[in-house]
Amino acid sequence: MGQSNSVGWRTGGASFSTLNLGVEVWDNDREWGANKGSQFNRPVQGSRPYNVNGENNSGVWLCHRIAQATGQNVRHILSGRRGQGIENWVGGARPGWDDMAAIVASIESAGHTVRPFDVFFWQGSEGNQDHTVAQYRAWWNELIAALVAGNYITATTPILIAAIKRATAAHIDAEHQSIAASDPRAHYVPDFVQMTADDGVHWSGASQVMMGSSAFCAWQNAGG
Repeated sequence: MGQSNSVGWRTGGASFSTLNLGVEVWDNDREWGANKGSQFNRPVQGSRPYNVNGENNSGVWLCHRIAQATGQNVRHILSGRRGQGIENWVGGARPGWDDMAAIVASIESAGHTVRPFDVFFWQGSEGNQDHTVAQYRAWWNELIAALVAGNYITATTPILIAAIKRATAAHIDAEHQSIAASDPRAHYVPDFVQMTADDGVHWSGASQVMMGSSAFCAWQNAGG
C-alpha cells in the first residue's frame, strides 16, 4: 500500500516476463478504481493493477525474490494511489483503506484466504511532507491498530517500510526509521546508492527492481 512509488511511476528495469513463475497478482483497478478484481493472474506490465504505460513495480519484485528463495507461490495485492498521504487510510473518510478492504473482500469472495497477510509493505508518505512527526506517528499507529483489528496483520506480521526519496519529507523518512527501531514487527527498507529518481520523488524503473530486492533483505531480517 502507499502512494505513487507503491504503484510504480517510471518505466525501465527488468521486465515482468522474467518474474518467477510462482508470482501472481490480483487484477483490481489501479489507483482506487471501481473494479476490485476477480482473479489472480501472471503479472503483466501495463495491465491491472499496474500503471498503463508499462511502469515497473517494487512490490512484484519483492514477491519474485520471496518466490525464488522459498520455492512457494507468492501473490501480490496492490492498493495505492499517487499523491495520497497516510491520512487517507485512517479516520472517518478513508478512501485508501476502503479500497484495500474492498479488494480483500473481493479476493475472499472468490474463495481465496489472504488474511492475515504474510507481509505488509508500506511504500508512501511522500505526501506527508507538510505534517509533523507527532501527527504522522499518530496516523501510523491508528493504521497499524486497524490492520490488526481487521486481521489483515497480526502481532508478528513483518511490516516493511520503504525509504522516501523526497528531500522535503526527510523528517517522515526519519520517523519511518524510528518506527522500525521501536516496533519489533517493523523493518525499514533502505534505498541503495545506485537508486535514482529523476524528479527527486519517483524511483526509476530499475530502482523499483532494486527496492524490491531491498525489501526482500528486510523481509529476511524479519525472519522470513
